[in-house]
Formats: sequence, C-alpha cells, structure tokens
Amino acid sequence: MTAAYELTRANYNCQIIELTERAGGRNHTARRGTVIKEVNEKGKTTEQVCNFDPDLYLNLGPGRLPYHHRRVLHYCKELDVALEVYVMETMANLFQSDNAFGGSATVRRRIANDMQGYISEMLAKAVNQNALNAELDATDRDNLLCLLKNFGDLGQNEIVVFAARISATNAI
Repeated sequence: MTAAYELTRANYNCQIIELTERAGGRNHTARRGTVIKEVNEKGKTTEQVCNFDPDLYLNLGPGRLPYHHRRVLHYCKELDVALEVYVMETMANLFQSDNAFGGSATVRRRIANDMQGYISEMLAKAVNQNALNAELDATDRDNLLCLLKNFGDLGQNEIVVFAARISATNAI
C-alpha cells in the first residue's frame, strides 16, 4: 500500500490486489457491524458479526507501533491516521523521571521488588515498635509475619525481632 501510495504520487497508475474484499492485510479494526468470514480447510465458511456497543472497537491485527517505526509513524501523520496511546505493561518496561532513580531509566521489576522490600521493612518496624497492636490480633500478626517473609525478603535479623515481638505479645 505504501508503494502504491508513493507511485501514485509520482504519477503512476497503481492497482492494489488483495486476497480479501478489503485492503490492509493484518491491519484490521472490528467495529459494530464488521463481518469476519473464515473458510476452513474443507471449504466451510464461518461468519461472525461484531455486535460491540457504539464507539467500541478491537484491533484484530498489529496492536502497536513502536516508537522506532518512524516510517510507519510518518505515513500515519501524513495520511491523518488517528493513533492512540498503547500502554504495554511488562516487568521489563522502563520508567524514567528526572526526580527519581538519579534521573536514569529504571526497569519496572526493580521498582516493584524494591517497593515490596520497603513496604515489608516499614511494616516490620511498625510491628516491632508495637505500633499495630491495637489493629492486629494474634492470627493477623502471624499472617503478616508469613506475608513479610515471602513478600519482602526481609533479612533474618528483622524476622527474628519481629517474631519475638509477636510471641511476647501473644503471651500477654
């Protein structure tokens, strides 16, 4: 399609030949009324009609345009193709802020793991100072200890102090 577009701009006559009744190949968006026809290996045709609510849609083909696909993005801009932000969240995403991480990009999994450790450390300190005694009964304390062991990978020293506080409180 890009070649035909550019050749047409250079005064050549082009014809796009497509396997289906619409051009675009895998680039296809389903909206209310869109009909998808599939033919199996035995020649039987199955037809599906999209019944989405108005203004809803599903991209059936490529789901995103990475930032480095500059030529495709150029044509989207030139042809006034509406684009939307696509947030793909994986543990490999990079986050960057001038106000955090020394201004460097940081991998999401590191932020998540550090956050779990910080939360566990703060909770352990609060429990060790008996700051949660009014809110936690013995079962809640045991459950919290179990969570903190797994959730935040606290050092043995923090767990021992924490466990001793729980035992002392339970004895009272």
